[in-house]
Amino acid sequence: MPTNSLIIMNEIIATFDPIHTGLSKDLLFFGILTLVLLVGIIIGSRVKVKQEQRHYKNIFSMLAFFVMLICGGATFFTWLTTVKLTPVVMRAQDMDTPYGTVEYTNIRNAYYHQDKQTARYAEDKVIRETQFLIIDEINRKSHALSEENYDIDEIFATLKKQVKK
Repeated sequence: MPTNSLIIMNEIIATFDPIHTGLSKDLLFFGILTLVLLVGIIIGSRVKVKQEQRHYKNIFSMLAFFVMLICGGATFFTWLTTVKLTPVVMRAQDMDTPYGTVEYTNIRNAYYHQDKQTARYAEDKVIRETQFLIIDEINRKSHALSEENYDIDEIFATLKKQVKK
């Protein structure tokens, strides 16, 4: 009977779905470009060229193959990132993130971190800023939630309420 009382007490309080899921523009772009390059390589390998132009054909085929490999890798890793974005589920006693489950009693610290990407040759020029919600556990495991993927302000507000209880 104790297991039923734990299930009842640990009810879901809030669920935060990822903002970007499914077919994103990057995934579509790289996927279509990979397919176009694959078709281009297949058609280009069957085209007959003059003896003087065969070196150019080989170079262009090799260049298209390497670009296709890069686009295929970008497609795969974009898809993998999209699959790993799972909803953040907050319950009465613990929460689920894409990095695992953490109990509120095991949280050491939760804070915002501003990640700034600077220009390569101008360190003072900030190109892009991304804010993260970092949840540190007592055992040194961290859960980093990006503002690009989740509504981190709502998650942080709900987390503060649950930790105070």
